[in-house]
Amino acid sequence: MGVAWLVINRRLRERGKISNIISVMIISGKVTVTAMYTMTEWIRRREIQEGSKIFINSFHQTSSNTNSRLKMEVQIISQKLIKPSTPTPSHLRNMELSFIDRIAPQAYSHVIFYYPVQRSLTIHDGNERCNKLEKSLSEILTHHYPLAGRYLAENHMVECNDEGAEYVELKVRGELSQLLMEEPSDAELSTCFIPYGDEISTDILIPLKVRVHKFDCGGLVIAICISHSIADGGGILSFMNGWATACREGLRQVNFPNFNLGSLFPARATEFSTPVPEFNRLKLITKRFVFSGDSISKLKAKAMPKSGDVKRQPSKVKVVKSLIWKVLIGMSQMQHGKNRNSLMIFPVNLRGKTVLIPENSCGNAYKLAVARFTPEENEPDLDVLVSLLDDLLLKDAAQNAALENGDELFSTVTNHMKEVNEEVSKGEADIFLFSSWCRFPFYEVDFGWGKPSWVTGVNRPMELNILMDDKYGEGIEAWVTLEENHMVQFQQDQDIVAFSTNPSNQHQSFGQDSF
Repeated sequence: MGVAWLVINRRLRERGKISNIISVMIISGKVTVTAMYTMTEWIRRREIQEGSKIFINSFHQTSSNTNSRLKMEVQIISQKLIKPSTPTPSHLRNMELSFIDRIAPQAYSHVIFYYPVQRSLTIHDGNERCNKLEKSLSEILTHHYPLAGRYLAENHMVECNDEGAEYVELKVRGELSQLLMEEPSDAELSTCFIPYGDEISTDILIPLKVRVHKFDCGGLVIAICISHSIADGGGILSFMNGWATACREGLRQVNFPNFNLGSLFPARATEFSTPVPEFNRLKLITKRFVFSGDSISKLKAKAMPKSGDVKRQPSKVKVVKSLIWKVLIGMSQMQHGKNRNSLMIFPVNLRGKTVLIPENSCGNAYKLAVARFTPEENEPDLDVLVSLLDDLLLKDAAQNAALENGDELFSTVTNHMKEVNEEVSKGEADIFLFSSWCRFPFYEVDFGWGKPSWVTGVNRPMELNILMDDKYGEGIEAWVTLEENHMVQFQQDQDIVAFSTNPSNQHQSFGQDSF
């Protein structure tokens, strides 16, 4: 569900600056891409001229024992604004945000799609492929017209003026498979391709940014960046599926999206907004932990209640979430010398959960769920945590199904967010943030040259656990962001070692046969 985790109040921790720097070197033409960022503030200035070359020469890890350097020579072929192929009708020119849009983070969400080499692809075919991408993007923006408009934060609306989405086409020297086999860190690799990198930002005038990276080998990486004020994970998927279908089969085959949430659930005054976190003194590090289908089957067996009271077999998302939560609770116990109250907070997609929100809704259609572990009542065993999650989601599903009007929806959404802020204010409980993009069929996004071999997000500048399906659909890739010293503990935990892999060279599975 994108970055709904930003609802966590700035009082989580007082943190300051770190020196994580991306440096870019001019090779030819006038190019400056300067990025100096803390874990919660990313200051970026750029001047890019068409035809220039940039050389991304180093991504300095926060980890003191990592000396990885990721090199990639890139030529900017074109940079333009893509407008809808048909003007947006006058009655759709102003889109009011819903109350969920209003309290969603003013931030960007990113998704990166890696497409394999087309062995029979000629230079002409490669150029034609990019022409089709650009043309179909213009066509799909007639349906997803707010993404071609401009977000007016002060007015809490999108002016659907057809000024266009930002579109950059780049040529990358070398082979995608070789780049992946150089064993960059997961954070390095994803940061290479994101559209200008700034996820946490109040400057989100342009709702959609796209970067298309063409490798010499024929491999393709498509990175998109969408304002969270306009689309959550479901909205991103709707756009990507629509764009891919328009490219592959034509616009007539695209299902129409629904942008009526603002009129169905108008914005209301609230006691709080979703803040952007402040500075972070501590070094954060992101690592990817891969749970295979076989490992998840073993986890499910381990998660069955010891009492024999079997409700139903837990899903793969529940067992992986619960395992990570269990490890984090154990780490907290070591730090504090006792078990503390612990909250797992994660967004829940409301599409299909309530009759109030149409399935094809774009925009933000989620609420936060809060699972609570109390040490006085239970031990933090895997089966206990899975049961807590199961009970919460069953109760939550019944509550969502019973919603009858916008007032009730407003209450349930805002009450959960208030609960989170109150817990943060008290400072008496550990709060762990999760977001799952599993079951979102991103691996089905086929533009006409096959499905992606890999789909990733990017590392966030705060402690967060993001779950995504693996490319086989049976496993899970967990992207975990922790303080550097906590990450050492986490990856050495016996359950993490037993049930997951954290291979820096995991990308080798995307070798010549795939790319």
